[in-house]
Amino acid sequence: MNLLRKKEEKELSKIKELFLEKKYFFLSTHLYPDGDALGSLVGLAIALRNQGKVVKMGLGEREPLPPHYLFLPYLDEIVYPDGHWFKEEVFVALDCASMARLGGWVEKAKKAKWLVNIDHHQTNERFGSLNLIEVKSSSTSELVFIILKELGFELNKEAALAFYVGILTDTGRFQYANTSAKTFEIARELIGFGLDTFQIFQNVYENYSFNCLKLLGLILKRARKEGELIHSYLTQRDLAKFNVGLSETENYIDFLRLNRDSKLAILFKELPDGNWKVSLRGKKGVYSHLIASRFGGGGHPGAAGFTTSLPRRKVLNLIKGDLI
Repeated sequence: MNLLRKKEEKELSKIKELFLEKKYFFLSTHLYPDGDALGSLVGLAIALRNQGKVVKMGLGEREPLPPHYLFLPYLDEIVYPDGHWFKEEVFVALDCASMARLGGWVEKAKKAKWLVNIDHHQTNERFGSLNLIEVKSSSTSELVFIILKELGFELNKEAALAFYVGILTDTGRFQYANTSAKTFEIARELIGFGLDTFQIFQNVYENYSFNCLKLLGLILKRARKEGELIHSYLTQRDLAKFNVGLSETENYIDFLRLNRDSKLAILFKELPDGNWKVSLRGKKGVYSHLIASRFGGGGHPGAAGFTTSLPRRKVLNLIKGDLI
């Protein structure tokens, strides 16, 4: 696999062996899953089941999924850490930069016979017994697709749909710097399964309720520009007022990054416990993942995030100091 570094080849070989030989799998991804998290989760589950494997999918917290991904198949089969468990031989963590982001599955993951960590984030903590981390991949969905192709596993239209959504969203509709020629080749192959790319686009990017648009308007009205930084916020009170779920606000940060005079966009979203979920989008020369890592988070140079109990103003001042 030409996308993998030499040191990953041994890990890849063992992971392929597990996918071929083991029967029971438990797959999970990070809290507040995005398109790549859900795409790689569903796509791998389908591919393994097509090989006769017994597979469960789980998320570490019972939160509503983003409505613009609900067209993906089998999401209703996802289980949560409230008693659902059987003795899977292999626990696979997908698109998850740290074990903590598995939420309620952390202890189960630690006890698994094999903990396989497949990801493309530069900040991955390599917490698995096997770690396949390839930062050159546009997405975890792209990486999983390549593994399955090497194994000769047959895909179907449903798996192709899941992987395509993961790649589409993590590349920002094939616009971000992580998009490579290989990414386009894989997208072409996935579309060949008969995917309706226009319908997928509408489901993911043109699927806001009227109240979601009004809340977005409030966020843009609150936006402030300080030097090369643009930022805004939303609170639990805002979500309640507009009857919008936190999971519906995933793409709001991308509207802030549209400002041509800013190198870093920040959106603060208040969580039910009063902490802030902070999304970062950096342009060339600003490394979002390094900023996020200062607060215990992670991600990519162009897109990263973290959760903090610090006041918004203090976080902004610390980040402004990093930009100077």
